[in-house]
Amino acid sequence: MKTLTAIALATTLVVALSGGAIAASVSLHGDTATTQVDNLNPNTNYGTGPQITTYGSWSNSAGKWQYMNTYWYFDLSSLANFSGSNITSATLSLVGWQSWANGTPTIDVYRITEGWTENGATWNSRDGVNAWTTPGGTYTTAGSVEYVATAPTSTVNVTNIVQAWANGQSNYGFLLHWNSDICAGSYIYNNHKNTWNPNELPTLAISYAPVPEPSSVLALLVGVTSLAGGLIRRRK
Repeated sequence: MKTLTAIALATTLVVALSGGAIAASVSLHGDTATTQVDNLNPNTNYGTGPQITTYGSWSNSAGKWQYMNTYWYFDLSSLANFSGSNITSATLSLVGWQSWANGTPTIDVYRITEGWTENGATWNSRDGVNAWTTPGGTYTTAGSVEYVATAPTSTVNVTNIVQAWANGQSNYGFLLHWNSDICAGSYIYNNHKNTWNPNELPTLAISYAPVPEPSSVLALLVGVTSLAGGLIRRRK
């Protein structure tokens, strides 16, 4: 009985010293904001549509490649103990269909590094007023990932991008860009404005473990050592 009591006390101590924080798994069903931008229509905003298109194809009329990038933002500000946590997994799931492709539909996912607005962003502007540092959306290749689009659901491992947000990088969402090195084509995805079928909204599923403060870890070790010492003395 004394052994069980000591274990119970040690368990209580662990939870108390970590502020009650335990590993968490959350699934955010539906993005907060999304839009697409088009390099051949660089001042047009597409933020009102229930579907958006990631696209890449040669335009004979323009004499260059036409790209439609898409932006996806999920608000993580309400996640308890997310800041500084270890992201064990993060999966972005997008529901859509292939419009066409002349090969394997491959899309790159990047972490956006400048703020944007759903109803203001264009290829040239991030909010209808301020220009992107890089037209089409400013992003970093750090943590980027490439995936093959599949219907009806494309599932993407975005753990490294979400870890960057937990580490303190600003969350401005994901940028999807058609990889024209593979093939030309188009993929259409539902977004949060698709109100007629809520089961087909994008989802960001995150599993994470809060990191305890160093002082808490030290206190935990001292506490457990004291409990163990007391237990040993009682046995004697």
